[in-house]
Amino acid sequence: MVQHQPSETLKEEQHHAGPELQRTGRLFGGLMHDIKRKAPFFLSDFKDALSLQCLASVLFLYCACMSPVITFGGLLGEKPHKTE
Repeated sequence: MVQHQPSETLKEEQHHAGPELQRTGRLFGGLMHDIKRKAPFFLSDFKDALSLQCLASVLFLYCACMSPVITFGGLLGEKPHKTE
């Protein structure tokens, strides 16, 4: 077993004890604190999501993910009719 120096243990405790990880004593207290802390940035996040580059990348990924589904769905849709 490795013995830690008191200063190392204190550093580890401080490292893992950020304000977002502290217990508040209330139900969902940490979640509410996090929402209040991030609330000023929500509007800019939604504005950024509606930018042309973001919408183009979402459309590209949607089409890239749906093309194999459509292809294999069409192939499997024809398969049962050929066995009759």
